[in-house]
Amino acid sequence: MTALQTLFQQIAAQIYGYSYVQAAILAHGGDLNDVSYSGDFFGQTDSESFSVQIDSVGANDTFSWKSSKGAGDNVLIVANTPILLTDNIFIKFIAITGHTIGDQWTYNIESQSSFKFVHLWNDDVAAVLKEQPEEYPFPVPAAFIEWSLTEPKQLGLGVQIYDPLDITIHILAEEIDSGDGNLDQAFSIYDLSEEMFSGNGFWDGLSLFKPDQCVAFVRTAEDPPFGHGYLLHLIQKWRTNLVDPGAKFPRRTIKTQPTDEVTNRIPAP
Repeated sequence: MTALQTLFQQIAAQIYGYSYVQAAILAHGGDLNDVSYSGDFFGQTDSESFSVQIDSVGANDTFSWKSSKGAGDNVLIVANTPILLTDNIFIKFIAITGHTIGDQWTYNIESQSSFKFVHLWNDDVAAVLKEQPEEYPFPVPAAFIEWSLTEPKQLGLGVQIYDPLDITIHILAEEIDSGDGNLDQAFSIYDLSEEMFSGNGFWDGLSLFKPDQCVAFVRTAEDPPFGHGYLLHLIQKWRTNLVDPGAKFPRRTIKTQPTDEVTNRIPAP
């Protein structure tokens, strides 16, 4: 995964404002409850549920898991080691034995923000907004993420930095006549703008948000909202930087001994 992909996923997870709740423990005769979850959910949906179940026991117990994004079975438990399921969600068991077949843990992830859809901004989205269809192909309120990359600077050993990295957040919301004569004053989208900045009490917003390999986000500008049919569009601009440590050393080294054919070309001393 590239540094930019990771950055996008972390911004999306922050905007969704996920909460993590262990919804149910179903033990079939066993007393061992040693499961914990970790990781920022990268699923780009406003809710998800993970179910983990012991499917074999012995010298080393195994488990199966499922969610709407995938499933797996006969996964070997490694003690005190987070095991990746999907979308950056990890599960960890304390013990490798002592469970009972059928022991099950369910874990719910739910968005606590007002935003129902977070996606990368691209030309297709811009084209759809320009057409102003009767129905848009995404739920609202929505947030689209766009960035403007500067020429990377070299930090040495193949590591580069984008500094500054300017990020544009496109906030889209439906404006419905409330019946109080305030149609077209766009008050509701300013509430979303403020939530994007400072959160809503359940999530913290983007102000001072610090993804991996970045400095804390700072809002630099905000444009007045404008319309796309029944949708309002407000643009926030943010600034950070991004260190891309993609290069790894050593690179392209020979890992096998030369064949006889190659060896025979080397003159004898």
